[in-house]
Amino acid sequence: MDELYNVMNFQNAVMNAVPAPIFYKDTDLRFLGGNKAFEKASGLCPSEYIGKTAFDIFTDEEASVYQQTDLELLETKQKQVYELHVGTAAGEKKDVIFNKALFTDLMGEPAGIIGVIQDITDIKHAEQRLLRANEEIIETQKEVIYTLGQIIETRSKEAAKHVVRVAEYSYLIGLKYGLGKEDATLLKIAAPMHDVGKIGIPDHILCKPGALSRTEFDCMKTQTTIGYDILKKSHHKIMKIAGIIALSHHERWDGSGYPNGIRGENINIFSRIVSIADVFDAISHERCYKEAWPLAAAKNYLLENRGIMFDPRITDLFIENWEELLNIRVEHSDRAADN
Repeated sequence: MDELYNVMNFQNAVMNAVPAPIFYKDTDLRFLGGNKAFEKASGLCPSEYIGKTAFDIFTDEEASVYQQTDLELLETKQKQVYELHVGTAAGEKKDVIFNKALFTDLMGEPAGIIGVIQDITDIKHAEQRLLRANEEIIETQKEVIYTLGQIIETRSKEAAKHVVRVAEYSYLIGLKYGLGKEDATLLKIAAPMHDVGKIGIPDHILCKPGALSRTEFDCMKTQTTIGYDILKKSHHKIMKIAGIIALSHHERWDGSGYPNGIRGENINIFSRIVSIADVFDAISHERCYKEAWPLAAAKNYLLENRGIMFDPRITDLFIENWEELLNIRVEHSDRAADN
């Protein structure tokens, strides 16, 4: 017992030199002592906690957690690390991490439990502030992307809310396809930039009220690589995805698209979804070079190009969710109601 007493005295001296709250218990889970930081945090003097269990001192809810982890530690002999939201003697609420481990006697047998409490309240608050800041950055990025997308569409005299509808169609179909909510949201945010490369196309081609010549169409096709070159240098995930969509949303399932003639599932899934969303919205709305197609004709066009221009599975999902897509079309109409 003298050896154990000397060991505990040594531990007590060390613990009192450390600012973090530290305590120790015997194997019956009764407190043997603690440092000054523990006494300050708990608001207890030694006579109020030494020889007592957690249930004698703390709330039943807190004591149950302490006892459960103590018993697991004694059974497994593996240290316990867990986080709790606790009250202090001053009435404050703190987020803390408990680290518990066994200490042994001179024979190597378990003599009790030593615990260290780390206050992470400030870290938690900093994390929350950082999370809010990140959310604000993402919202700003979304606003910039939507605004730039709409500027491009306005310059090319496209339908006013084309980019909004394409984003909403893409989000819906992405979820139906099986994308997780995070990926579907990234798709929705990035989709409005699909035609950003049009910024590099001359007005006389971009706004021509009629069919393009071969030379003009070759120029128009460069919007894909122009858009990609604009976006590819960004380190932000949203911009990188937007760059991929800008580059490959004119690729076709059968490999006859541009700019690289890739085919099938080699085309990025985001681009395959935006492709059909973009075409549907384009043909069903008036453009400077054409009248709006009736919805029945637009649906037939999508079905006729299933497995040719569009991914067959995505085409099927588009048709299966036709009514929901039309609701989006009405909700984000350029006018009070589409014809």
